Amino acid sequence: MDRLEGAEQKPDSPSKINSTVVERNPHMAKVSPEVLQVILLDELTGRVAEFFDSVKGKAIDGPPYNVMAIPMDTAAVDKELDIPGIGLAANTDGTLSDVSIKFDSVTYDAIPLIMFKNFHFYPFNKFYVTFTAQAGKTLYLFIGREKMISEAT
Repeated sequence: MDRLEGAEQKPDSPSKINSTVVERNPHMAKVSPEVLQVILLDELTGRVAEFFDSVKGKAIDGPPYNVMAIPMDTAAVDKELDIPGIGLAANTDGTLSDVSIKFDSVTYDAIPLIMFKNFHFYPFNKFYVTFTAQAGKTLYLFIGREKMISEAT
């Protein structure tokens, strides 16, 4: 949890993100940072397009969104929430300074919600939440499950 220590922490720089990608994918080591960023953006755009194509014309089980209230009386570490979505927004009556999420895999980098509270059009199958205990406080999550803006025809 040392990455969440202060609200003043800044998000990772593009060079840090690039080095993480290269560390996980050594074959990308010879790619320039600018090209690597284009590749990453292209991959994310492709993933979003694949998700929308996979659900187009299909009924989604349940409502078009979910709202959750998670009591924060007891700390949680990588608590799995098996709810798919395409967007997530978070708020609390406590503090988000020690709250983080990971999309799809417990091994992915934690995203500190104090810095990034809203995720739009980022498809995920499940997510993991971590937070320190905050007696009497609640974490509120909005999970969007359908595209809310109609497609232009």
